[in-house]
Amino acid sequence: MDVSNTIKKGRLGDISNIYNNIDTPETEADNMRRILSEELCKGTYFTHIREDLLNLVEEIDNIADYTKGSVNN
Repeated sequence: MDVSNTIKKGRLGDISNIYNNIDTPETEADNMRRILSEELCKGTYFTHIREDLLNLVEEIDNIADYTKGSVNN
């Protein structure tokens, strides 16, 4: 469901549902970022691309954060 269309239709109560549908996956993305970062840093695998992988994991988490923030504002 689109937030802007929900607002235009005056269905402000639905925004809470939209937010909740985004909040849970965003929290999961935070948890996955932490787990992946820890595993990448302690392992001997992917040493030559570790920094790139860590940056990728961080950027994916940022997408989830920005998505959540756009609904929250």
